[in-house]
Amino acid sequence: MATVAEITKEAIVRYYWTDGLTIAQIAEEYDVTPAAIWGRMKRWKIPRRTSGPLGRGKLDAEQVKVIRKRLAKGESCGKIAEDYPVSRQTISLIKQGIIWAHV
Repeated sequence: MATVAEITKEAIVRYYWTDGLTIAQIAEEYDVTPAAIWGRMKRWKIPRRTSGPLGRGKLDAEQVKVIRKRLAKGESCGKIAEDYPVSRQTISLIKQGIIWAHV
C-alpha cells in the first residue's frame, strides 16, 4: 500500500480519468479517506466527472490525438468542440494535459 505522501497528481488523474476509479476506490488504494483524495483533487484542480457512465466514453484515444494535432495548429478549443460530443472545457483540459495525458 502506498502512503499519503506518495500520492501524486499524475496518479490521481490516471486512476480517476483513465482507469475510471471512484474517489473512494482511489482512497482505498492509498489507505486514506476519500476526503484526503478529494482535498488533493481540489488543490491540484483536477476536475470531477460530471456526465456519462463514470463521465467517460465520449472520446477515444485516436480522437484525442486528432484534437491535439488541431490544437497544435492553433485551432480554438471551441471550434474543435463543435466536432465532438464534448464541451470547450473538455478540449481545454486535454490541451492543459489534465485529462488524457497518457495519450
